[in-house]
Amino acid sequence: MALTHSEKNGFVRAVVAEHEALWAERQADMRKYKAAYMTNFYKERNAFDTHAQLRVETSDAYAYIEGFIASLFSKAPSIEIGADIQGKGNKNMIKEVANRFLFEQRTQLELASRLALIYPNAFMKLYPKDSNNILDRVGIKALSPWEVIVDRDATTWDEQRYIGHIYFETVSGMNHKFGAKKWNPITKTNYFEDLKNMAHQPIHMRIRWITCLINSCIVRS
Repeated sequence: MALTHSEKNGFVRAVVAEHEALWAERQADMRKYKAAYMTNFYKERNAFDTHAQLRVETSDAYAYIEGFIASLFSKAPSIEIGADIQGKGNKNMIKEVANRFLFEQRTQLELASRLALIYPNAFMKLYPKDSNNILDRVGIKALSPWEVIVDRDATTWDEQRYIGHIYFETVSGMNHKFGAKKWNPITKTNYFEDLKNMAHQPIHMRIRWITCLINSCIVRS
């Protein structure tokens, strides 16, 4: 049975609130991972232990991760295409188109891999782009785990009832995507600085933010 508009709004708000609370709780650990990678033990020493004195700062995490990335992307990502089982299609053209796309997206593929090594996981989002060239109308964006809402009750991706991407957009951009509406703009926040503060904002401020997310969540009943 399909959800009504009101039920969908309430459902998305509840899911986003749960997502915010989860990643607010994990923020301290994410700060540690970032500090270890950035070799900022001293700068972020409170993230590790408020009662201990750090005497040694090493770049082991950075060296390990960047060494792994360098090995993984020693060459541009590419694929090989075999002949169609029915003998149809142009395998050479498909190979060139696919490898061109992968080459153009190498930076985002590297970034997603790097994020997945630093944090528990990462995501890649395919999105439409405005271009006169049909080959450039799809892009890839690497996403940190706290930017993506997933159905945590699902045990496999096929069982996901919904998936959402939390992002900030200009008012003009929202009007272009979803039509002219009465938006309530807010200041863009940074996960490592403002997530806990956002969670304690007055509820009407959070509703304004969530309202802009309703149409960017895919909801399946």
